[in-house]
Amino acid sequence: MGKSVIMKILGVIIAIAVLIGGVVYFTKNKPDSKNNESSNSNVSNEEKESNIKKDFWITEAVIPSKSKSILTKLVDGIDGSPIDLNKLDSSYTFNYREYGSDKPVDYKVHSISDVKGSSWDSGKKEITVKNSADETVFSLVIKDKCNDTEYKTYEEALSNNCWFININEDIMFNKKFNYKNNDGIKEIIQEIFNQLGKPTHVFVRPDEKLVIDNEGIGILMCNIIYDYGSFKLTIWLNDTYNKKHDYRILQYYGLVYETNEIYGKYGRDNTLRTKDIISELVK
Repeated sequence: MGKSVIMKILGVIIAIAVLIGGVVYFTKNKPDSKNNESSNSNVSNEEKESNIKKDFWITEAVIPSKSKSILTKLVDGIDGSPIDLNKLDSSYTFNYREYGSDKPVDYKVHSISDVKGSSWDSGKKEITVKNSADETVFSLVIKDKCNDTEYKTYEEALSNNCWFININEDIMFNKKFNYKNNDGIKEIIQEIFNQLGKPTHVFVRPDEKLVIDNEGIGILMCNIIYDYGSFKLTIWLNDTYNKKHDYRILQYYGLVYETNEIYGKYGRDNTLRTKDIISELVK
């Protein structure tokens, strides 16, 4: 056999060896397509979830990342917190109606200690608090029951801090708000976030999602809590959204000052049957 033939055969053998070696190398080092697809899928799903536009307005609000000190005046004319109702004496009047066997009687007294009676209206008594110009500055609501303790008279309930205040936002923030449409409600709540900072909690029901499925109608009930230790400021906001027709109705139930006794058992139970989404909302 000639030398040239032998060289050709050796060349072919070497080429085959190189080819086989290359196949083996790339086979061993080839990425696992299933794992790779799974990894890409996970990243893709995470990106999709984070990039999906949420459907409820609370996700669009600008919520500060830090809490702020409580405002020095929560209600007209009262300095400091927690609120001491006795500081309202003399400068304000307490206006309420009592129902007896005869016709109703309207009372207007100048001291919280003079608010007396026992004719609860569905478990509460609402007192309209007015200033010296006879302008309503807020309403004080006394409850006949805090936690498991019932009170027979207004005096008992007041002395045991079984009351809350519906704050007048116009007076508190020195602005005039529109409470009747979505834009006005958004402005109120955004102002609360601006002035009070990050809430302690934003509670929703455990099964609530911020994205509505199948272009349907969804309802998100939010309980926004500012916990100051000796009292709470609370907000209820309902957001009903028709995703298909892009139609929204916001219902705002006011900024409420609650004593710990009022918040009490209700507040603890509330945290157990709801989830806190504040970490999802802070930008």
